[in-house]
Amino acid sequence: MILTIRARFDGKVIVPEEALELPTDRPLEIQVQVLEQPSETEYEALTIEERITRYKKFAGQLSGSSVSLEHLRRENFYEDNR
Repeated sequence: MILTIRARFDGKVIVPEEALELPTDRPLEIQVQVLEQPSETEYEALTIEERITRYKKFAGQLSGSSVSLEHLRRENFYEDNR
């Protein structure tokens, strides 16, 4: 599988600009090509429709809440200070 991603180097690690679907615990071979700095960021150049599409793709990869339904019950929000 060949995949091209856009990423930034923060001084320590390479950080992808969007979520990746890669197999875990598998070796990867990475080639890096430094791009010229654009006059505006890629995101600013996107149309609203493209931004919405990226958001939906990212949001679809998020899992559900880690808070149990029991903890969300109204009586569990308040402390009993009696």
